[in-house]
Amino acid sequence: ITTKLSVFSMSIISSITFYNLPSNFISSFAFENLEELDLQKNKITDLEELAPLKSLTKLKLESNQVSSLTPLSGLQDLKTLEAAYNSYFAA
Repeated sequence: ITTKLSVFSMSIISSITFYNLPSNFISSFAFENLEELDLQKNKITDLEELAPLKSLTKLKLESNQVSSLTPLSGLQDLKTLEAAYNSYFAA
């Protein structure tokens, strides 16, 4: 079974503060007002698109293909980051 994301109107998206999207094979993503975001088990390689998400307080990125956490350095409100099993942590 393949999960597909639907296109939402921008007015609905702008009011979302939590979105749970594990195992959707997502390669890119951006919603500006999110506070919590679960992107576990996707195919994310680059976190640049998450840099504008200044409201994020919790981010789950386990089991992706992330090689650098540097784009998250400007997320001052980020309190919880779960990022195990990524390229960044490869030996």
